[in-house]
Amino acid sequence: MTAKKTGKSKQKSAKKAGRPKQKSAKQTGKSKQKPAKAKAPPASQRAEEALAIASAQLSSIIESAGDVIAMLDTGYRYTLFNTAFREEFQRIFGVKLVPGDSMLQALAGLPDDLAQARTFWDRALAGEDFTVTQQFGDTALERHWYELHFSPIRDAGGGIAGAVHVVRNITERKRAEEALAQERFLLQALMNNVPDHVYFKDRDSRLIRISKTLAQSFGVSDPAQAVGKTDFDFFTEEHARQAYEDEQAVIRTGQPVSKEERETWADRPDTWVSTTKVPLRDEAGNVVGTFGISRDITESKRAEAALRESNEMLSLFLRHSPFYAYIKEVTPTLSVVLQASDSFRRCGFRNCRQVHGGAVSARTCREDDRG
Repeated sequence: MTAKKTGKSKQKSAKKAGRPKQKSAKQTGKSKQKPAKAKAPPASQRAEEALAIASAQLSSIIESAGDVIAMLDTGYRYTLFNTAFREEFQRIFGVKLVPGDSMLQALAGLPDDLAQARTFWDRALAGEDFTVTQQFGDTALERHWYELHFSPIRDAGGGIAGAVHVVRNITERKRAEEALAQERFLLQALMNNVPDHVYFKDRDSRLIRISKTLAQSFGVSDPAQAVGKTDFDFFTEEHARQAYEDEQAVIRTGQPVSKEERETWADRPDTWVSTTKVPLRDEAGNVVGTFGISRDITESKRAEAALRESNEMLSLFLRHSPFYAYIKEVTPTLSVVLQASDSFRRCGFRNCRQVHGGAVSARTCREDDRG
């Protein structure tokens, strides 16, 4: 046991003898040094770096925006704008801008546009936030309509440092609005002046628009007063019910209807109209109501009735007249008896007196003229 322990002790002593002995800090006279820390940049440098990052972020934002964006300082100099603004400005004004250019000089050749633009920018530089629509551009190049939103830019102290506008080209929208306005004008001119009765109704046969003449027929001073009403508000049940059923049939089938209608009123004599009703469809082709045109034919109907009554009286006269009389139509190639009295049909005649009136001749005979 002792030998073994003695051997191990010798081995440990040998290992210690092979390692150099380290000296303490006190022995060397040197203090233990720590790793040096990186020196922080001055505050001014940090501010400049933050400003550069913010400027890059702002430029990236306005560059990726779909709208036209530009900023001016209080001296009307462009401080920042995106590619869309630069290209649009060059397209309508013929001027290629770079940051720092003066708006006053860029638009000097277009005094009207300059005056209008300066008015808008002055409002923004005075602290106003607003949106306007205006037409800009050189007539020799292109002229477009724009929607412009102006806002002031304030510094850290709240003072006005400049202004920004976000611009959107609305020329196509403006053209569509103008075309729609023109269509409305033409329709209104038609509704105010057409002598026929024109009307539009929804699926429940409620009036949504009527012509001026129909409004007068209804006894209202303004066509708008009839909106939302139905035929039941103006006609008796007899006509209103039939008109409603016709319109509902048009809505169900999608097929137009043309007919003559007798309009029955509670406070006046009946009237007659020749009417056409067709389905009213939306842009998808769905039937959303009906519209129709009715022409007053009351006088024609009265003339027909008077003629019918006259013919009936003539027939009655010829049936009971003691004269031998007839009426015939005479053409260059044909002579046709239209009507004759019973006395004429029962006998012959001679030495008769003939009276001509156009293509129709009438012949009467006395009793003693019979042959």
